Amino acid sequence: MTTRSTSEQAPTQEQHAPQQPESTLSIKTRSYPLYKGVGAAPPAFVRSPLFANRDPGNQIFGVLGLKQVTVERGEEPLNETHLLALANLISMAESYDEKLGATVTFGPWDAVRTLEWTRSTQSLKRLEDAIEALARTTVRIVREGGEAHEAAPLIARRVFSSRKHWEVQLTATLLAHLNEFRTYVNFSTLKKLPNGASLRLYLFIMSEKATRTEWSLDELAALAGLSSNDTGHVKRKLKAALDVLVDGVRTVKARGKAVKKHPAARAVQLENGKRATGHRRRWSYATNSRRFCSITNSAETGTGGGASS
Repeated sequence: MTTRSTSEQAPTQEQHAPQQPESTLSIKTRSYPLYKGVGAAPPAFVRSPLFANRDPGNQIFGVLGLKQVTVERGEEPLNETHLLALANLISMAESYDEKLGATVTFGPWDAVRTLEWTRSTQSLKRLEDAIEALARTTVRIVREGGEAHEAAPLIARRVFSSRKHWEVQLTATLLAHLNEFRTYVNFSTLKKLPNGASLRLYLFIMSEKATRTEWSLDELAALAGLSSNDTGHVKRKLKAALDVLVDGVRTVKARGKAVKKHPAARAVQLENGKRATGHRRRWSYATNSRRFCSITNSAETGTGGGASS
């Protein structure tokens, strides 16, 4: 950006100084650091079923631990692929205009590499489809007593000009929310977690500041995308997802037959967006009744905007 200055003659009595138009640009710099391989998302996105609920049509979701906040979603359901693509785009926005948001230009293959997806045309299509869905579906965070923003897609504009350069415009409202609170998203860690309940619960725990919390099993199940009329089945699925995070071991079925354990798939705690070592057994949980589940995070490293914010 080039700034030009000019010297002007001081106005005389016969000459009035020209009225300068008010600047239409108000640039905000990102107020938080990000690191290589780490994105960010508003805590309300990972503390609600926004990216887990599969029901079509307009939806309103509560935010766990933040009773004064709700998230509204438009017609089309969203999933964790959309969330990861969005978090990666957010990591590219160093600053934004308060009205227009931020336009990021990037190489799609670089994005696939950062997300640690398989380098293939299928991954490229997956990324393009995720961006298109984010540009179609309206999302709004509503805070009781706060400023009411109009519901709008999280992506205002996108251009897929070639396989080397894509351009996406993120909305100002989204980036303003992130300047207040955010939850860090480590793509390397998420790659090691199975898609679905474990991944969503991991992001939820990472958004929590309190060391010990207690939640309704129904609320945790909804956030994790677990739905069934069989409460026993839901509880077993929820327990299995939490066990992945506690034990740091992921079970993989190869061709539907062989079962192999991957000790390298341990979940990694983040400290202000950085990876921490010695992370085994940092979490524990207990279902102290049929209705509630207590989660303990011994690392005490919630990454922004949890229930205590």
